[in-house]
Amino acid sequence: MLVAARHVLGELESATRDLREIRDGRDRRVRFTARCSTTFPWLPPVLRAFREREPDTEVRIVTVADDAPIPALLADLVDVALVTKPDAQMDRVELTPLFEDEMVAVVPAGHRWASRTHVTARDFTGVDLVLYDVYDQSRIPSAPLPLPPGARPARITTMPLVTDLVIEMAAGGQGVAILPNWAAAPYASSHGVALVRIGAKPATRTWYCATRPGPRSPRLAAFVEELTTRLTGPAR
Repeated sequence: MLVAARHVLGELESATRDLREIRDGRDRRVRFTARCSTTFPWLPPVLRAFREREPDTEVRIVTVADDAPIPALLADLVDVALVTKPDAQMDRVELTPLFEDEMVAVVPAGHRWASRTHVTARDFTGVDLVLYDVYDQSRIPSAPLPLPPGARPARITTMPLVTDLVIEMAAGGQGVAILPNWAAAPYASSHGVALVRIGAKPATRTWYCATRPGPRSPRLAAFVEELTTRLTGPAR
């Protein structure tokens, strides 16, 4: 009870401080969330550059459900969201295109697909898959499977949004994983897996920086500028 009480009191003190700053027009937070990502190797350079410009501003990384960054943005729970999947309310926010990434099949290095240039929908017939749990088809609404049209996989195993777990399952031959190329590439040599293109042309998706419509505070504008510069420029 004492541990819980200290935790609650700490949260109350933080909330009180936040409300006081908002009341006095001194709110110096930028609240950020990113969809469907388990690692942020690009974030430290963004934070360093932003801190040089706005040393008194605090960036808070907010965790929201994978299907809820746009609702969180509209509810003023976050200020900036990094999103990729379509949302019914996308037309209510401002979207800045950032970059495209490619979804690839991850298989053991000795897998029959490992030496191929790409796989097609037919190749997935009867194949077991290992996917993030955001693709759990029992969820309502469910996310479309990251497969080419006409693919007919067998068993689909969903895992928590932890890339290491999904890679370990794929490396152990428990199924073919479908992951973003940038998330899977660091594991290619260390875990003995191969990345295979899905389709003759890359299966890409577009990422956006989403904000609420209307004027932006100087610190929010600075954070969005650093974020978009990092994720659209040569550094990316």
